[in-house]
Amino acid sequence: MKSYCTKHTASNNKWALNNFQEWFVQRKTSLPKYESRQPLELLLTDEPSELSHILSMYVKETRKVDGSEYTPKTLYLLLAGLQRQIRLNKGRASSINIFSDPLLDSFYNVCDHEFQRLRLVGIGAKVSHIEPLSKDDENSLWESKVLCLSTPNGLLNCVFIYNGKNLCLRGGDEHCQLKFSQLRREVLTVDGVSKSLYIYTEHGSKNRSGGFGELHVQNKVVRHFEVPEAGDRSYVKILDLYLSKVPKEAIEKDNFYVRPVTVVGEGKPWFSSVPVGKNKLATMVKTMCSKAGLQGNKTNHSLRSFGVSSLFQENVPEKIIQERSGHRSVSALRMYEKTTSKQLIEASRVLSCIPSQSIDDLPEPSDGKPDSPRSSDVKPEPDNMLEQSDPKNNMFRGSTFSNCTFQLK
Repeated sequence: MKSYCTKHTASNNKWALNNFQEWFVQRKTSLPKYESRQPLELLLTDEPSELSHILSMYVKETRKVDGSEYTPKTLYLLLAGLQRQIRLNKGRASSINIFSDPLLDSFYNVCDHEFQRLRLVGIGAKVSHIEPLSKDDENSLWESKVLCLSTPNGLLNCVFIYNGKNLCLRGGDEHCQLKFSQLRREVLTVDGVSKSLYIYTEHGSKNRSGGFGELHVQNKVVRHFEVPEAGDRSYVKILDLYLSKVPKEAIEKDNFYVRPVTVVGEGKPWFSSVPVGKNKLATMVKTMCSKAGLQGNKTNHSLRSFGVSSLFQENVPEKIIQERSGHRSVSALRMYEKTTSKQLIEASRVLSCIPSQSIDDLPEPSDGKPDSPRSSDVKPEPDNMLEQSDPKNNMFRGSTFSNCTFQLK
């Protein structure tokens, strides 16, 4: 039976095997022992010592097209792809685990040494991450009318942005596979007040694929309550409007993102029942940012990071953030928790022995304005005129005495 893997994983597997084959073709002339062998045949060998030897050489010698060395993380991804190729071809039970089999200890030691060497010379020290959207970016999208509730395209953009932010969806498949049936509207009574909310239930994801080993893992469920004071940015309001503008046949087809109509008739739906194409969905955030004039490397996945970072910066408990993001480990969650410049400034102040102050009171790092006086620089007003006129009256301020005899003159 053929093993299932996602499109992205299958692509990585193919990339890893091609890289290994290209290296082997260039190298095999100097390896008479392996000259008559095929690359995949070597990977599927039943001799651990042979596999250890060939993989050790591969890790030390494989290079990019321009001749530069791969980062440790990229080498690991290549090896992980080769491991999956071994498993796909030999089956899980009979395949060797190149990362944990004790018979491949020498290969593991080579990898460990190579990764340390690369890191010491700065290869892989700089990590490039997708930039999260910021609150300023969100404001710019509204100010430029890229986000608005008065046009079909503007409403579709709003739904996409706030699905990604509030549900912490991943950039690709989770948007493409989103269905109307995954969102359910309810009204609950909280402290005697009726509150509307939408409940999102995840059907499957990278962290919860639903395989045999994950039968005990529950689906991610997000409950998002109405926030009337948020105005047009209220997620419940945006979803209510979108559902009211979508035709019934689109909801029955159960594809969440549908195409806006070009001409809106009075009292007519704003959207057709035709799903938005995968290619268009894949570049939604990039297109929106371009229209709003926003700079930086921002993609659909930036919304997931934006949602997590927004909660983190407001000191929301990690348990609640983890429930919304769907991360199964706190360490994975913290990779999405982006610190702000204000937080870093405050950390620098503390380490410079400057009294801490509220994060909200800190000046913006790039406003170009002179800093306002710190509270520690402002002298307090004296409690009375006597203290102001005679500093000797303050000599015992803050002191305590016990079993003492005073002689006053």
